[in-house]
Amino acid sequence: MVAFDANFSGDWRIYFLGTSDNEQFRFEIIGEQADWSPDSQKVVYRSGRDGRTGIWISNRDDSGHTMITDNGSDSFPAWSPDGRKIALCP
Repeated sequence: MVAFDANFSGDWRIYFLGTSDNEQFRFEIIGEQADWSPDSQKVVYRSGRDGRTGIWISNRDDSGHTMITDNGSDSFPAWSPDGRKIALCP
């Protein structure tokens, strides 16, 4: 599955495509700059969801979202290979 961000309607969203049949999944996450966790079960991304801008982690179906930074300038989060740390640009 591929995650990509786009601004089709004035708001940044993260969309998901299956790689075998170019299948679009019904889930969209409000945000941008997504990176998959090493086990492909979660995404870390930048978002202004719930009126709070920062770096968030969600399950791939947008459940269980958690804000991990509360700073509007944080961007481009990336998981470490072992999934224990997240790097970002302040």
